[in-house]
Amino acid sequence: MKLVTRAPQLLALGVVALVPFLALAWKLGVPTDLASAKGSVRTIWLLTPLVWFAQLALAGAAAAALDGRSTARGFARAVVPCGLAIVAIACGLVALAVPGFILIVLFALTGAVATDDAGSAFADSTARVRGQLARVAIVVGVALVVDAAIIYVAQRLVLAIPAKPTADQLATFVMFRRIVALALVVVTPVVAGALATVARAARR
Repeated sequence: MKLVTRAPQLLALGVVALVPFLALAWKLGVPTDLASAKGSVRTIWLLTPLVWFAQLALAGAAAAALDGRSTARGFARAVVPCGLAIVAIACGLVALAVPGFILIVLFALTGAVATDDAGSAFADSTARVRGQLARVAIVVGVALVVDAAIIYVAQRLVLAIPAKPTADQLATFVMFRRIVALALVVVTPVVAGALATVARAARR
């Protein structure tokens, strides 16, 4: 219930967290040819770490809402540890996909458990995940699948990429990017709320 009553705040903070993604989705122009059109789609996929960051960091606001604290402060103090978590996860994914996914799970609660001591968030997240490993893995897995499904479904439904696309067909790539961005704005608070709920349960 607390998350429902704070939903407008979480949605607003979700927009703030996704500003880099939203800015790129809106500012990238209309592709001029097939190559740039495909590059536009590839860019959206490559920006998914920004979405993960937003969802992890917004979990700090959701956790604060559950505890009756300031959502803005909860979000603010989650930003740095979550940024570091994304860097660590990215390094793991570059090294090998499996360790990368393990790091995503282990650091999934970083934002939800963040305090003024940013360095303790990783250890606290890892400790809580170990107590709720299956549950956290399911939440993370579902979140990743939903994020990817939003992009994939929008790509399949909105885009048409013939060998020689017309100007109107190229213009649909702008619509594609914006649909994806707006859908992720809606989904991000839901993912954050799920992560915060799991983190709270693991604390007991």
